[in-house]
Amino acid sequence: MEQIISSCHSVIKYNNNYYCAWNDKHKKYAPIGGKTDAGETELMTLAREINEEVTVKGYKSVERLGVHVHEDPHQTPKRIVNVALYIVETTSIPVGKESFITVVKLDKDLANTFNETNAYSSLMAICKKINLQGGR
Repeated sequence: MEQIISSCHSVIKYNNNYYCAWNDKHKKYAPIGGKTDAGETELMTLAREINEEVTVKGYKSVERLGVHVHEDPHQTPKRIVNVALYIVETTSIPVGKESFITVVKLDKDLANTFNETNAYSSLMAICKKINLQGGR
């Protein structure tokens, strides 16, 4: 039997720059976001996760980029994560709230270093959609 999980992940955009996170717990670059709780819409999940992980002064826009499906072939039972991808434009640079999260400026040079070991696949998918390339 497979397990299906819904999640929402984003990069933060401020002044034409993009930001993601370095997650020190998992030793990976990560988007801002996480799993959808029961009864939440995508936008509710996104707002809650952003509020839990980073501080921003305000919001300008939210753009949905599509869905990324991640399957972990090594997990039993099989787990499929349907990840809604977003860009959230804010009125300030995000600042990490949790001790294990460091906000990082995301550019082509950084995105081109991403691989399955050092970055979440959903972050690489966002990078491709916004033409930062991301991944190999």
